[in-house]
Amino acid sequence: MNDKVINEYRDYLLKCFTANMNYKRGEHYMNAQLSLFHNGYAKLTNMSAPRLLYMDKLGKVRIVLDYPYGGDFYEELAKVRNEYGLYGFINKNGQIVIPFKYTNVGDFHEGLAKVELNGLWGYVNNKGEEVISITYKKADDFSESLAVVSNGTNNLIIDANGTIIKDGITYTIYPFKCGYARCLENSGYFFIDKAGNKVGETYLEAEDFSSNLAYVKTVEGGFFIDTTFTKKFGSLNAKHYSSGIAISKEMAGFSLLDINGKFITQINALNVRDFKEGFSAVERSSFVWSYINTQGKLINNFGYNYASDFSEGLAIVRNSNNSPFYYINYLGEEIIFNYYSGDFDTSDILVPFRNTKNKYGYKDINGNTIIKPIYDMAYEYVNGIALVKVGTGTKYIDEQGKIIPNNKVGMLNNESIRYKKKLFGGYQYLNNRKELVSIKYMPIHEYDKYVLCYSSSNLYLFDKVNNTYQEISEIYNGNIKVELGLNYFVYNDMLYYLYGDEYVVINTHIFNFDRNKIIRLELLEGVTHIMSFDEFTKR
Repeated sequence: MNDKVINEYRDYLLKCFTANMNYKRGEHYMNAQLSLFHNGYAKLTNMSAPRLLYMDKLGKVRIVLDYPYGGDFYEELAKVRNEYGLYGFINKNGQIVIPFKYTNVGDFHEGLAKVELNGLWGYVNNKGEEVISITYKKADDFSESLAVVSNGTNNLIIDANGTIIKDGITYTIYPFKCGYARCLENSGYFFIDKAGNKVGETYLEAEDFSSNLAYVKTVEGGFFIDTTFTKKFGSLNAKHYSSGIAISKEMAGFSLLDINGKFITQINALNVRDFKEGFSAVERSSFVWSYINTQGKLINNFGYNYASDFSEGLAIVRNSNNSPFYYINYLGEEIIFNYYSGDFDTSDILVPFRNTKNKYGYKDINGNTIIKPIYDMAYEYVNGIALVKVGTGTKYIDEQGKIIPNNKVGMLNNESIRYKKKLFGGYQYLNNRKELVSIKYMPIHEYDKYVLCYSSSNLYLFDKVNNTYQEISEIYNGNIKVELGLNYFVYNDMLYYLYGDEYVVINTHIFNFDRNKIIRLELLEGVTHIMSFDEFTKR
């Protein structure tokens, strides 16, 4: 073939359609670095492109972007940084809603995010409007409708309209919690109210308020105060309070105390972290972590090499230095994500999990157990059916966990279609509307208008509207390996792109087609027909 003509044809194709770059298979995400869930999405980061991914709680990769950095979602938006070091924000559809403009940004809190431009800070709302002018040398996140900013000389307290509540502040101010902000100056710690007035006394040590209690220390010792600045109970070593529990370091281990300072239980551990969502990670021995509830009870007997805090019902753990990270729930059950991408993910109903007894079941997106853990292995749902193992045998179950006889399931293809062979020739497949349809040849995949199917010698497209078969290729040496996309398939290095009532066949070497990354081809506006290479050369 003439190289000039090939290049011209390639240029022509690029004017006809564009490739929706995505990763169809979960393998690309399996080695990604995991993060905790925020706003229902968890971030996955890769060293290779695409480097930035976000999945939901069914393990479906919803957003695929190739940026060097992205943050977690807060208030439905996440910050991202492009190759030029500029920040913007994306929504949960992966769309850039605040353009790449800023040299640094914070996360959204109470409807506002701090942004830096030309060395100065201000605030934007979720529409990208700069609602508080970019004039400050420093800026903190909003907390309880107030934020602390600096003009380079003094600190100021401002509200969400940018109105100055108090200025001329020379001491350090921490975020407002439970109506008060902890402050630090040379003489020690103290608290101020939302008008900027000092309340209470000055302390040698102080922590932020949490659940209306704060730890403070004077020359008389350490104790907790409430928001009336009244002493609640004394504690020499309990400095943190969360989820209604104070943790006190003792000579041997730790003690848990309730809101009144009453002893709950003793924890024999090297380290006990603050409670998050009612659970604390405890280091029982060197690099062996477990989780306890607010009564000090272990959620399981596992010892993890790594254990994060809980966020939105899930924590990240690892069994050893060389083992992969994975997610567990409050019961210590492993939630198994398959990281499927785009519309190829068929697990929109249930996700498998493994309990602490190594049995498998299924949960919904809210973490509710729908099918009890009674299986030795469980795979993702495809078209409402999942394959499970019991002992050495395998079974198919529906979305309620009911066993489906094999002769009513037929073959279950993890990417495409359910079918079975008819007794007197031909096949039946379950279409997208869950209707049983008869077809002459063995089905492979269902598209909008067509069904790809094959005989022992040929590939066919079955026209569902006209009930006709189009022979599209011979099968070579019994090889029927077909790469599937949402509106295309590739066989023997030929791309068959289906659009409307037509399809076009293109040599993948001409188009330089990466079938592992492209999930869909999009017809460009105004294009109604795409010429094959032969048509193009005969113009």
